[in-house]
Amino acid sequence: MPSNQFLRSKKQVYVKLKLINGSEELTSVVIYEDQSSEEIRKIFMLKCDITDSRLILKLRNKRGSVVPFSYQSFEASSRDEPYTLEAVQPHATIPLSSRSVNNDATYSIEDRVRGISDRVAALEKAIVELPARRREKNQ
Repeated sequence: MPSNQFLRSKKQVYVKLKLINGSEELTSVVIYEDQSSEEIRKIFMLKCDITDSRLILKLRNKRGSVVPFSYQSFEASSRDEPYTLEAVQPHATIPLSSRSVNNDATYSIEDRVRGISDRVAALEKAIVELPARRREKNQ
């Protein structure tokens, strides 16, 4: 009697692993139709000897597009056109943004600070005059 493993649909996927040190390694992985995306991800981690679970795995097709870890997303690949698997640190590929402030924003902030300073000065002047105004009102 054949086992269930032979009856399940499967795909053999070739993967070129890009390592953090810059080297590349070609391997193949067999995935089955009934495996969840988390199971498929773990298979890739085991096959490629990735032990750090904090690493982000990015699987790219031959066009460079990111492919999800699901059976339906995979097309059977060959040694000539493998998928590329990148294992990167979180936020490692996010470009740094400029931290400079636009000049228009600087002028706007300066105007607001100046307006607040003028209002505080007017209130300070009014506080000094309050006792005199109160006496005038009571008389």
